[in-house]
Amino acid sequence: MNNHTGVRDNFMFIRKLKSCFILILFYFLTNAFAGIEGIDLFNQKKYDAAYRSLLPEFDAGQAAALFYIGRMYMEGLGSVPKDTTKGSQLIGRSAEKGFQPAIKFLIQIDKQSNNLKGALLRLEKLKAMGDQSVDDEIADINERLYGKAKDLNKPYCNAQSAQKDSGKKYNEGNFLTCLLDGKIDGKTTKDMVLVLKEMADSGDDEAALKALPYIAISQTDENWDPVSADKYIVKLMQGGKNLDRVKAALQKSQVSFESCRYALPGTSSKTQSFRASLCRIAAAKGDAKSVKFVADRELIGFDGFPRNLDRAKIFIDILPAGVAKLENDLYYLQLSGLRKQHQVFLLQNQDQDMNLSNLKEALIYQFDAISKNLKQAGQSIAPEIVSLDLIKPLVEIGFAKGDCEVRKKSNDLLTEMKRQFPPEDAGEIAYYDENIVKEECAKDNIAFPVRGNQSPKVDTSIQSKGNSTTISKTSEATSALPAKPVPGTSVPIVAKSFEQQLNTCDLKDVSACLDAANQILTGGVMKEITDKDAREKLALSILDKAVALDSIEAMVMEYDIFDAYKFPTPLAMQKITEFMTQFQKSTLDSARLRFYYNSLSTYDPLKSLFGTLSGSMSDYCNQVILIKSKGNLRPSDSRIVEKSLATIHCKR
Repeated sequence: MNNHTGVRDNFMFIRKLKSCFILILFYFLTNAFAGIEGIDLFNQKKYDAAYRSLLPEFDAGQAAALFYIGRMYMEGLGSVPKDTTKGSQLIGRSAEKGFQPAIKFLIQIDKQSNNLKGALLRLEKLKAMGDQSVDDEIADINERLYGKAKDLNKPYCNAQSAQKDSGKKYNEGNFLTCLLDGKIDGKTTKDMVLVLKEMADSGDDEAALKALPYIAISQTDENWDPVSADKYIVKLMQGGKNLDRVKAALQKSQVSFESCRYALPGTSSKTQSFRASLCRIAAAKGDAKSVKFVADRELIGFDGFPRNLDRAKIFIDILPAGVAKLENDLYYLQLSGLRKQHQVFLLQNQDQDMNLSNLKEALIYQFDAISKNLKQAGQSIAPEIVSLDLIKPLVEIGFAKGDCEVRKKSNDLLTEMKRQFPPEDAGEIAYYDENIVKEECAKDNIAFPVRGNQSPKVDTSIQSKGNSTTISKTSEATSALPAKPVPGTSVPIVAKSFEQQLNTCDLKDVSACLDAANQILTGGVMKEITDKDAREKLALSILDKAVALDSIEAMVMEYDIFDAYKFPTPLAMQKITEFMTQFQKSTLDSARLRFYYNSLSTYDPLKSLFGTLSGSMSDYCNQVILIKSKGNLRPSDSRIVEKSLATIHCKR
């Protein structure tokens, strides 16, 4: 009986225990759901409803309720009165209970008030609770407070890489350092460079700087990418920023002025852009010749460089102080249409030893702009825009340093001013009477070369005076000219160095290009290059500049180089075909000779047969004989004549 009573008592106890457990579980679940509901209402900005939902848990001291109601007091949300003291106390109690959102909230408050030690203590508490994402913040604060550098060990670096790959937050600076130090498993240098380029392409300037030493080192390196390097350099250096950092990043680069100056331009825009990239890398590296080379071309838009004033300004700004910088700054203002700034800059620097052709260009730009304003506005023009006092300094520079054309424009401008604004003051009347002089420029008067065009020529006669000999044929006007040149006089020969010829060629002077190419082909310069093919390639790169300016002489020289090839390249064949169109309609004997020879020596049987039947081949032979009869042929022309007459069509 007693045994049965004991079993029944145990059974009843278990039933009561289960009932209590169910009641306790129900209580906690109800409060939990109430808490979740209250947080959802808070996030929906339904603050009054959230307050009512969280209040039972708040009274029980639940950490989440303390935090969210503390936020309401802290910020005065809903109908809760703002009380920052009470709010911070409630959030502090929540943090003490280990509620992570409360701890993180207080960390932000500590950082904003510069309480770094307080923030550090709370961050270390989070880390102790298992939050590894705070490692970087702890390291940053330790470095700021105590100068402790972050220990970028392999586990940390691999964790950073994993966070990046999974799209999670990571420390970009530390990640880059890990990459560069080789502390990320499975990442080679090539992988590292690809990541750096990916980050740089997304706008990360630090990644771009770190990529430069790898992608601009040498064309034999597997990471060589000068086009990307060029893109990063231009972006980094915009507005004069990062100049020293870019220069430092490129110090080990093997790109030099020679590697861009003598690189074959090619015919495709891709090849031309590649060459321009090499030049900009050499310039950013600090090579003085490259800086001037790039600045000139970006302004002019020549030699594979499309005109780009923004890029030009970057390299003009890093030119060393001197005349070249002044001239480029002046031309930049002109091309940008900034006439007033151009005028001020010109007047400020009129005493500098600027190239007279560039000075002339600047003056003509000013005179033409002022004349246009006068013609458009007439007497309604405001005196602060155009007045005698404003144009006097420009006119006086023109009279003092200009050639006949500039002086004539100065006279024309004064004449128009006098007509538009008749002078009443005795001083103005005297000024006009003294300075307006009718001037006619003789046809054979020497003119200055114009930037971006072929240099003008002057016909002179042979004269000999003592040790000075003068040119007897059309030649460049290169020396400084007197204020009033005498028509018909000759110009003393000024021997140009090879470097000067190259520079003049770059300013679209055809004769300089031809002379420079001829010196290379004949071995007069660059004797250290003994390989014939290499010399021809260099010559072709220079002749291409003249060909681009429609120089028939340059085309003739290129044709002779290609004709010597036993098996011309497709590019050479394409050029020869293009030259034939120009040679056929040319009046130059050298060009027509090569057209006749190319037709007579064709390997196309149908073309040869048709030419024979139509009589054109016979005509070409007769034309070759006629040119030969003129005599005084150049050696290269004589060789073409003999080869033409040796063809089957001319032997009949």
